[in-house]
Amino acid sequence: MDLNVTVRVPAAEKLVDYTASGIGTVAGLMLASLKARIEANAKRIEAEGQADSLKIIASAQSEARAALTAPA
Repeated sequence: MDLNVTVRVPAAEKLVDYTASGIGTVAGLMLASLKARIEANAKRIEAEGQADSLKIIASAQSEARAALTAPA
């Protein structure tokens, strides 16, 4: 006797498909918002790093200028 009988109910399958689709849509919107925040934060961190680099370069140039123009 085979007890591994699969019963298929088309209406239930449709309901599961529609529910999964709706959940996927909502989750997709939430994940898109999260992804946008993560990307914005990464860009902010990159911009801060570039600004710090420019400050270091400007400081080094200022020190070099002062050393070259200092009276001997």
